[in-house]
Amino acid sequence: MLMPAPYHDEHDGYIANYIKTRDAKIIGVGREVVGLRKDGSTFPLDLAVSEMKLWNSRLFTGIVRDISDRKQAEARATEFGQILDESLNEIYIFDATTLRFVQVNRGACENLVYSMDELRKMTPLDLMTPLDLKSGYTADSFAELLEPLRAGAIEKVDFETKHRRKNGTYYNVYVHLQLSTFELKPVYVAIILDVTERKQAEERLLQAERLAAIGQTVTGLAHESRNAFQRSQACLEMLALDLEDRPDELELVSRIQRALDHLHHLYEEVRDYASPINLDKHVCNLAQVWRDAWSHLEVMRKDKEVELVEDTADVELSCEVDWFAFGQVFRNIMENAITACPNPGRIAIKCREINGSLIEVTLTDNGPGFDCETSDKVFDAFFTTKTKGTGLGMAIARRIVEAHWGSIVVGDSNPGAEIRITLPRKS
Repeated sequence: MLMPAPYHDEHDGYIANYIKTRDAKIIGVGREVVGLRKDGSTFPLDLAVSEMKLWNSRLFTGIVRDISDRKQAEARATEFGQILDESLNEIYIFDATTLRFVQVNRGACENLVYSMDELRKMTPLDLMTPLDLKSGYTADSFAELLEPLRAGAIEKVDFETKHRRKNGTYYNVYVHLQLSTFELKPVYVAIILDVTERKQAEERLLQAERLAAIGQTVTGLAHESRNAFQRSQACLEMLALDLEDRPDELELVSRIQRALDHLHHLYEEVRDYASPINLDKHVCNLAQVWRDAWSHLEVMRKDKEVELVEDTADVELSCEVDWFAFGQVFRNIMENAITACPNPGRIAIKCREINGSLIEVTLTDNGPGFDCETSDKVFDAFFTTKTKGTGLGMAIARRIVEAHWGSIVVGDSNPGAEIRITLPRKS
């Protein structure tokens, strides 16, 4: 009477059959059935039937538990699971208290190169870049970001950041966060959009505008100053002839000449940086390119004991590059490493292949490494930590690498500085 068809037609039959045959189909076990209310509506319930004896009478007890909320939650979870699987974006659900991921979708696994089981043992902090972590970004500071959501002061949080893949590479993401419930528990739902291409396009556009402005300015300065440099050098050469018997004054003239040469070199380097890159690419062995660059730095390291250690791990290093341009990339990185290394110094080059189509070359030194502020500015034009130099070396290196459709980033080596270059075999 308390169940709709077909349950009310068969339930009493189960009891009668048990009394006759002892075949316990429903006795002693829980079973999901449907209950019938007085108003005719139905609801899912969990029914557990037990046998008991009271005053020599055989009785049966039925314990009924309404599981409507659970079934609705399961239905929502199933529907949400379908949305998760079909979405091309990354979607994460993480516990509001522990911050641990309780559900992720296939898009997250594919983008981060983690398995679903691995991600379910992680938190959003595990996806952050070393720069975020070095800046003191912790579970507490992340919880502060989420607090307005938890308190209901705002409905959502949107921000841009970077995610770190399992292989150590990074990509730009746009994060949309909301508070929700999952399996009757409070959770945060994060929908992630990969905006790497957009950010790269914005950076290229900004870089192009900067380079155009720099190029125009420097070209004008170089043109106007070239005659002045030549006249100054000519006058200094004539003055040097009159001062041949006065070594102290002659040394001052020599210093002025060297300063003018340095200033002229600075103009030329800035002009080269701002001018378009024209590549002459051929299939080369990258190891031969960096060894050639290393040999060109022999004079620089003659007063310092620095070794170059290679670990190519049997990687095929053939790659389509401009030999001269990419040699400049390696020279610029190695020059910085030699300057930063103690005595004795060590520069390690490690290679690996990614998906058969990319080569990753990592250069690591045993110097003091980069602090948070420096690592964020390494590739900025005119930024340098050296007492001498234009601060264009690493900016030029980035332009050359990107012209090869590759990427160059600061790694997370500690101690020491790490520069990681990723190149397509054919660009």
